[in-house]
Amino acid sequence: MPAQLFMSHTKRDEDLCDRFESMTTRVGGFRVFRSEFETVKPPAWKTIKKAINDSVAMFLLVGKELVKAQELAENDPKSREIWKYTHNWIAYEVGLACQQNKDVWVICDDVYINFPVPYLTHYCTAGIHREDPNNIEFWKHILASYLQKIKPRRFFQINCPYHDCKAYYELRTRITGKGSVICPTCLKAISFPSGWPTKDISEKLRNILVQLASSGKITQVCGQELYYLLRKMGLRVRLKTTIRIKEHGKLKPLSEKLRKKNLSSRD
Repeated sequence: MPAQLFMSHTKRDEDLCDRFESMTTRVGGFRVFRSEFETVKPPAWKTIKKAINDSVAMFLLVGKELVKAQELAENDPKSREIWKYTHNWIAYEVGLACQQNKDVWVICDDVYINFPVPYLTHYCTAGIHREDPNNIEFWKHILASYLQKIKPRRFFQINCPYHDCKAYYELRTRITGKGSVICPTCLKAISFPSGWPTKDISEKLRNILVQLASSGKITQVCGQELYYLLRKMGLRVRLKTTIRIKEHGKLKPLSEKLRKKNLSSRD
């Protein structure tokens, strides 16, 4: 029986919804609950509740049309009534997923979210792009995790710094240079003046290792173990490796040994 994914969306973002389904097809083994293609018997809340209960995760797709609906609702009474209906259902679906301890993904497809989502576990602003090999590999990895009924590995947890929010979730988007993201819960900007916050991670890791060493819980950590730990944390670290050869009691670079070998072969 295929694993089910619950898609929370507006049917006006048809292209985005189709791209998401296309990604699940690449991996295989999934069934996507997409309300406009389902038989939703009244009362609708009952069908939605069962669908989320039967799903391994929920994906809220925030596309151009969903953002546009919020913008129109702020100034047009007629649009406000239509948006209120959509927003209420999204809030209901998110609440159910929270209550059932399901992962909730907020995926912004090259747009800035402009309505609050009170609960989420993963936040991705990179969208879904079938032409981007890196994007494809990312989603294949995430979806494959759910297919194996395991949680995707942790990447980087955002803790919203604003006192009236304090939401936390996994940020699944890399930040290059000086950048910021919009917190999907409070809609305020979270800035990263130095780009991707690897410095914060390294400082936290250092403090943890110091505490463990001071308490005697660890006595030594070799490079291989540290590398494994960093990779498990989701950090794409690269270790600078130098190979040296001991010759006549002295350590020499491998490059020097190869150079001498090439010179001797020419002679």
